[in-house]
Amino acid sequence: EPSFYAAVLDPAFRQEARRRIVAAYFPPAEQVALYAALGMPMPDSDEMAAVKEDQAAYKAQLHRGRDARFKVSVISGYHFTCALTGYRLIASKSTYVPLEAAHIHAHARKGPDSPDNGLALTPTAHDLFDAGLWTVDDNLRIRVAKDDITETILPGGSHFKLSDLHDRPLSFAPQASLRPDPTHLAWHRREVFSRA
Repeated sequence: EPSFYAAVLDPAFRQEARRRIVAAYFPPAEQVALYAALGMPMPDSDEMAAVKEDQAAYKAQLHRGRDARFKVSVISGYHFTCALTGYRLIASKSTYVPLEAAHIHAHARKGPDSPDNGLALTPTAHDLFDAGLWTVDDNLRIRVAKDDITETILPGGSHFKLSDLHDRPLSFAPQASLRPDPTHLAWHRREVFSRA
């Protein structure tokens, strides 16, 4: 239908459709997470006021929605590719994505949930980053705390060695649209990497 197709191309129509779908098909507590995930304002309604009365539950739902938005923005912004290793897996019969959205400036330490404060990383790369065993310089090159680690791979093993990645550029798929903000990288070098 040409008129429906034209409407779907209109951002305002799509936003209103999202709002109506969330309001019609989800209970109020789930609506909080969905509005946060979609970056939409919470509507003023009696149902939303009732949800807000339980502050702990309300904050948990907001957090869940913001986490989902951050994860989707970061992982898709890196085109489903690990920034450290360049690893990418597309499974034709599964929606599994072996990546996590890592905060560069830790969220627990006032880091924002903005996509430029994120890196798409495999779980191992994420853990090593949070432990301060590697970081990224202003030229988007990997810096490894080589003096602080000892690595071995058993014969026949096929995993990467972190120290081999020192001074290599971050991995960006050709379609990747996201790059980390230098301010957040500087925070990680100062507050996490230098203290490891």
